[in-house]
Amino acid sequence: MSALITCRQTTFWDFIDAQRVSRVHFKGKKEFHAAEDEVSSIEVVSEHPLLIDYVEAHTSIYLAGASPDASAILGDIEHALKAATSGWRAAGSYLNTLASRAVLNSGYGKLFEGPGSLGKLVSAVLSKAQLDHTVLPGRAAQGPMKVLVAGGNWIVAEDFRSEELPSNKSLGRTREG
Repeated sequence: MSALITCRQTTFWDFIDAQRVSRVHFKGKKEFHAAEDEVSSIEVVSEHPLLIDYVEAHTSIYLAGASPDASAILGDIEHALKAATSGWRAAGSYLNTLASRAVLNSGYGKLFEGPGSLGKLVSAVLSKAQLDHTVLPGRAAQGPMKVLVAGGNWIVAEDFRSEELPSNKSLGRTREG
């Protein structure tokens, strides 16, 4: 079933398909990504790679030793993070993007901040490369969340509610978050 996102507002998005016009309301929105207007599916789920940022406590990783091959190690870390998030988040979401290579080359500084399970992957790569590092606790888990996934679009929020609208209530196309 193909659908079209016809309206994006701060607290709801409207969808139209061949059979209906629907409005999905969200409460406690944390973040969103708007990528396309036409989508092949729409679902709200409580388990998804995007949600680990909210349901897990975070850790920070600091280096305590220089790397002889920063590029290879950074590539291994990026690959591990991409695989663990199924490509829904870029490695740069968690790495000290502006300075990752410099941190690895110099041997000191913050390299990573993110969910604990991803921190364990980064720590494993660093341990395999025999790089000393320190893992420190970060912010606590934020609790259960859900994600609406519509093609490449998504919204992370505390809850969602859907309603069917008369077809004349879907007014134009707007894009807001």
